[in-house]
Amino acid sequence: MEKQTLFAKITDEYSAKILNWAIKKTGIRQDGEDLAQEVILQVLSWELSLGGSGMMPANPDTNKINESLIKQSICLLCYKDGKTLDELAELTGIPKPYLEFDLEWLVRREFLSLNGKKYNTTFPIVSQKHFQKRGALYQNTRRDYIDRIIEYLWSNEKKIRSPNFYGSDFPTEKLM
Repeated sequence: MEKQTLFAKITDEYSAKILNWAIKKTGIRQDGEDLAQEVILQVLSWELSLGGSGMMPANPDTNKINESLIKQSICLLCYKDGKTLDELAELTGIPKPYLEFDLEWLVRREFLSLNGKKYNTTFPIVSQKHFQKRGALYQNTRRDYIDRIIEYLWSNEKKIRSPNFYGSDFPTEKLM
C-alpha cells in the first residue's frame, strides 16, 4: 500500500486528534499541519503484519492490529526494550491520552505486558531476513541432519508402530 493511501487511512482515524495536538504544540495552523503530517509519516515507516495458526474467529484481534498503524508502532517500539507511556509519547509524537486507549487494549488482549511502568511486546517479531536465514540453514543442514532423521524414521516404521498407540494404524505419511 502506498504512503498516500496509508496517510489517508490514518488521517481519517486520527487527523483531528493529531492536528489539534500539533497546532497546540506549534501555535500556528500551517506549522501544526506540517508537524501532524510528519508525525503520521514517521508512524507509516513501520509495518507489521500479524498472523495466527489454528482456528481463528471471524474477526480476530490480530486484524485490529493489522488495521491500526498506531498499535503496530507501539508493538514494534516495545519489542526489544520496554517503553513507558512518556517514552512512547515522545517517540511517536502522539499525546499520552490518545496512546492510553491502545495501550490498555493491547495489554488486555496480551499483546503487551505491563512491568512496572514499562510496556513490553509479548510475541516474537521476525523479519523477512529471519525467514531467509532459516531457509539457508535448512538447505545447508538438510543432507547432514534432516535427511538422516527422516531416513531413520522411515526405516524404523515397524518399531514406531509396535506399541499399538492410537494412530499407529494411520498411513505412514500421516503417522510421521
